Amino acid sequence: MLNQILSQTVSTYPDKTAVVCGDRRMSYQELHDNVLRFSQGLASVGVEPGDCVAILLPNCIEFVISFYAIARLHAVVLPLNHLFKAEEIGYYLKDSQAKIIITDAKRAEICQAIAPDLDHPPLLIAIDGEQVGAKRWNDLIVSAEALDREEQRPAFEGDAIYQYSSGSTGRPKRVCRTQRHLYCEVHNFAQTAHIKPDDNILCL
Repeated sequence: MLNQILSQTVSTYPDKTAVVCGDRRMSYQELHDNVLRFSQGLASVGVEPGDCVAILLPNCIEFVISFYAIARLHAVVLPLNHLFKAEEIGYYLKDSQAKIIITDAKRAEICQAIAPDLDHPPLLIAIDGEQVGAKRWNDLIVSAEALDREEQRPAFEGDAIYQYSSGSTGRPKRVCRTQRHLYCEVHNFAQTAHIKPDDNILCL
């Protein structure tokens, strides 16, 4: 369902700015194309429907691309706070059985340090730098010539994201939300807040 929303927006506003991060800007068409490319890259390293893929990044455009690419493969996003300590990251990765971690050079070192403590260490994808044993983001963004057109497919309403409780009564507990949950949340928020095409939304 989430990628259908993105595709509909692209068809109406292809050149409109979708994301701004610092001095970087990306249109809806560029975002859509990067999502298609990166979803192919994730599929090439074995991401399948139902797999958990962790995103351990500060606010950046790669986070947005990763989120939609994972959803497009019907896999499950595990968004992790980039300020988590190694012990916290290890707990969430082990509990969720994450197959992949998308991160940056700074946090890749933390992930590599805790990998021996995990039953099945996830594959690392680094959006920057050169990390031994990690896949490079740019290598997984396939060329434009290999870009498939978005095929028509039934709307997927299944599992989309793992969110964890605050842990106030013990260890944080995993809660799974579906694409339908997120679709309804976005739809209701946009209607309630009267979001219009000319509005900008600040994400902190």
